[in-house]
Amino acid sequence: RYDNNTNRIIIPWRNELGELVGTTGRYNYEIKNEEIPKYLTLEKFQKGSYLFGLHIEQVRKAILEKDEVILTEAEKSPMKAFQMGIYNCVAIGSHSVSERQINMLKWLCNKVVIAFDEDVEEEILKRTAQQLKNKDFEVSYIYDEERKYLRRFQKESPLDLSKDKFQTLYNQRVIFT
Repeated sequence: RYDNNTNRIIIPWRNELGELVGTTGRYNYEIKNEEIPKYLTLEKFQKGSYLFGLHIEQVRKAILEKDEVILTEAEKSPMKAFQMGIYNCVAIGSHSVSERQINMLKWLCNKVVIAFDEDVEEEILKRTAQQLKNKDFEVSYIYDEERKYLRRFQKESPLDLSKDKFQTLYNQRVIFT
Protein backbone atom coordinates (compact mmCIF):
# COMPACT_ATOMS: atom_id res chain seq x y z
CA ARG A 1 0.00 0.00 0.00
CA TYR A 2 1.27 3.46 -0.95
CA ASP A 3 1.47 6.49 1.28
CA ASN A 4 2.64 9.99 0.36
CA ASN A 5 6.05 9.63 1.99
CA THR A 6 7.10 6.34 0.40
CA ASN A 7 10.05 6.67 -2.00
CA ARG A 8 10.34 10.43 -1.47
CA ILE A 9 13.37 12.57 -0.92
CA ILE A 10 12.36 15.08 1.77
CA ILE A 11 13.41 18.64 0.97
CA PRO A 12 13.33 21.27 3.72
CA TRP A 13 12.31 24.83 2.86
CA ARG A 14 13.82 27.54 5.05
CA ASN A 15 13.21 31.24 5.29
CA GLU A 16 16.02 33.72 4.74
CA LEU A 17 17.00 33.36 8.43
CA GLY A 18 17.39 29.60 8.08
CA GLU A 19 14.25 28.68 10.04
CA LEU A 20 12.36 25.64 8.79
CA VAL A 21 9.04 26.74 7.25
CA GLY A 22 7.91 23.59 5.44
CA THR A 23 8.91 20.49 3.54
CA THR A 24 8.29 19.01 0.14
CA GLY A 25 8.83 15.47 -0.99
CA ARG A 26 10.21 14.62 -4.42
CA TYR A 27 9.29 11.18 -5.68
CA ASN A 28 12.32 8.98 -6.26
CA TYR A 29 11.58 7.33 -9.59
CA GLU A 30 12.94 3.86 -8.85
CA ILE A 31 9.48 2.65 -9.81
CA LYS A 32 7.72 4.60 -12.56
CA ASN A 33 4.14 5.39 -11.69
CA GLU A 34 2.32 8.21 -13.49
CA GLU A 35 -0.36 8.30 -10.77
CA ILE A 36 2.13 9.37 -8.11
CA PRO A 37 2.82 13.13 -8.09
CA LYS A 38 6.47 14.07 -8.62
CA TYR A 39 6.40 16.72 -5.88
CA LEU A 40 4.19 16.93 -2.80
CA THR A 41 4.05 19.53 -0.09
CA LEU A 42 4.35 17.42 3.05
CA GLU A 43 4.06 20.25 5.55
CA LYS A 44 1.78 23.03 4.37
CA PHE A 45 3.42 26.39 3.79
CA GLN A 46 3.25 29.22 1.28
CA LYS A 47 6.05 28.57 -1.22
CA GLY A 48 5.37 31.97 -2.73
CA SER A 49 6.66 33.57 0.48
CA TYR A 50 10.16 32.10 0.19
CA LEU A 51 13.06 31.56 -2.18
CA PHE A 52 14.56 28.10 -1.87
CA GLY A 53 18.26 28.30 -1.04
CA LEU A 54 18.32 31.96 -0.02
CA HIS A 55 19.12 31.07 3.59
CA ILE A 56 22.61 29.91 2.51
CA GLU A 57 25.13 32.69 3.04
CA GLN A 58 27.21 31.66 0.02
CA VAL A 59 24.11 31.98 -2.20
CA ARG A 60 23.19 35.45 -0.91
CA LYS A 61 26.79 36.61 -1.24
CA ALA A 62 27.07 35.34 -4.84
CA ILE A 63 23.80 37.04 -5.83
CA LEU A 64 24.95 40.32 -4.30
CA GLU A 65 28.42 40.12 -5.88
CA LYS A 66 27.12 39.25 -9.35
CA ASP A 67 24.06 41.52 -9.04
CA GLU A 68 22.27 38.61 -10.71
CA VAL A 69 20.18 35.61 -9.73
CA ILE A 70 19.39 32.46 -11.68
CA LEU A 71 15.73 31.73 -10.99
CA THR A 72 14.50 28.13 -11.25
CA GLU A 73 11.28 26.25 -10.60
CA ALA A 74 12.21 23.21 -8.56
CA GLU A 75 14.45 22.77 -5.55
CA LYS A 76 16.81 20.32 -7.22
CA SER A 77 18.09 22.95 -9.67
CA PRO A 78 19.78 25.18 -7.05
CA MET A 79 21.19 22.02 -5.45
CA LYS A 80 22.69 20.95 -8.79
CA ALA A 81 23.93 24.48 -9.44
CA PHE A 82 25.66 24.51 -6.06
CA GLN A 83 27.39 21.21 -6.90
CA MET A 84 28.65 22.79 -10.15
CA GLY A 85 30.01 25.84 -8.33
CA ILE A 86 27.18 28.13 -9.48
CA TYR A 87 26.01 29.79 -6.30
CA ASN A 88 23.72 32.62 -7.43
CA CYS A 89 20.70 30.37 -7.91
CA VAL A 90 17.37 30.04 -6.06
CA ALA A 91 14.06 28.27 -6.73
CA ILE A 92 10.53 29.65 -6.51
CA GLY A 93 8.78 26.28 -6.19
CA SER A 94 6.61 26.72 -9.32
CA HIS A 95 6.74 28.57 -12.62
CA SER A 96 4.79 31.48 -11.20
CA VAL A 97 6.79 34.04 -9.24
CA SER A 98 4.96 35.84 -6.42
CA GLU A 99 5.08 39.53 -5.52
CA ARG A 100 6.80 38.68 -2.25
CA GLN A 101 9.49 36.68 -4.07
CA ILE A 102 10.01 39.54 -6.51
CA ASN A 103 10.38 41.99 -3.61
CA MET A 104 12.90 39.70 -1.90
CA LEU A 105 14.94 39.56 -5.11
CA LYS A 106 14.81 43.34 -5.49
CA TRP A 107 16.77 43.70 -2.24
CA LEU A 108 19.54 41.52 -3.66
CA CYS A 109 20.06 42.23 -7.34
CA ASN A 110 19.01 43.99 -10.52
CA LYS A 111 19.35 41.11 -13.00
CA VAL A 112 17.35 37.88 -13.23
CA VAL A 113 18.06 34.90 -15.49
CA ILE A 114 15.02 32.61 -15.71
CA ALA A 115 16.10 28.98 -16.06
CA PHE A 116 12.83 27.04 -15.90
CA ASP A 117 12.38 23.39 -16.88
CA GLU A 118 12.29 22.56 -20.57
CA ASP A 119 8.61 21.62 -20.53
CA VAL A 120 7.62 25.21 -19.67
CA GLU A 121 6.27 26.99 -22.72
CA GLU A 122 8.02 30.12 -23.92
CA GLU A 123 4.84 32.14 -23.25
CA ILE A 124 5.10 31.31 -19.53
CA LEU A 125 8.74 32.38 -19.57
CA LYS A 126 7.74 35.66 -21.20
CA ARG A 127 4.93 36.24 -18.69
CA THR A 128 7.32 35.72 -15.76
CA ALA A 129 9.91 37.90 -17.48
CA GLN A 130 7.32 40.67 -17.89
CA GLN A 131 6.41 40.49 -14.18
CA LEU A 132 10.07 41.00 -13.32
CA LYS A 133 10.61 43.67 -15.97
CA ASN A 134 7.66 45.59 -14.52
CA LYS A 135 9.66 45.79 -11.26
CA ASP A 136 12.69 47.22 -13.10
CA PHE A 137 14.81 44.08 -13.29
CA GLU A 138 17.04 43.38 -16.27
CA VAL A 139 15.61 40.04 -17.38
CA SER A 140 16.79 37.22 -19.59
CA TYR A 141 15.71 33.63 -19.93
CA ILE A 142 17.14 30.36 -21.13
CA TYR A 143 15.24 28.82 -23.99
CA ASP A 144 17.00 26.04 -25.84
CA GLU A 145 15.55 26.21 -29.35
CA GLU A 146 17.50 23.11 -30.45
CA ARG A 147 15.77 20.96 -27.85
CA LYS A 148 12.33 22.50 -28.33
CA TYR A 149 10.89 19.34 -29.88
CA LEU A 150 11.72 17.37 -26.73
CA ARG A 151 9.87 19.71 -24.38
CA ARG A 152 6.71 17.64 -24.26
CA PHE A 153 8.66 14.63 -23.01
CA GLN A 154 11.45 16.05 -20.86
CA LYS A 155 11.14 18.11 -17.74
CA GLU A 156 14.80 18.89 -17.26
CA SER A 157 16.05 22.17 -16.00
CA PRO A 158 18.99 23.71 -17.88
CA LEU A 159 20.92 23.04 -14.67
CA ASP A 160 20.27 19.29 -15.01
CA LEU A 161 22.67 19.29 -17.93
CA SER A 162 26.45 19.45 -17.65
CA LYS A 163 28.09 22.64 -16.44
CA ASP A 164 29.47 23.24 -19.95
CA LYS A 165 26.03 22.82 -21.57
CA PHE A 166 24.46 25.12 -19.00
CA GLN A 167 27.19 27.71 -19.61
CA THR A 168 26.51 27.53 -23.36
CA LEU A 169 22.78 28.02 -22.79
CA TYR A 170 23.49 30.83 -20.33
CA ASN A 171 25.65 32.59 -22.92
CA GLN A 172 22.88 32.18 -25.52
CA ARG A 173 20.05 33.31 -23.22
CA VAL A 174 17.31 35.54 -24.58
CA ILE A 175 17.39 39.13 -23.37
CA PHE A 176 13.84 40.21 -22.56
CA THR A 177 13.01 43.72 -23.76
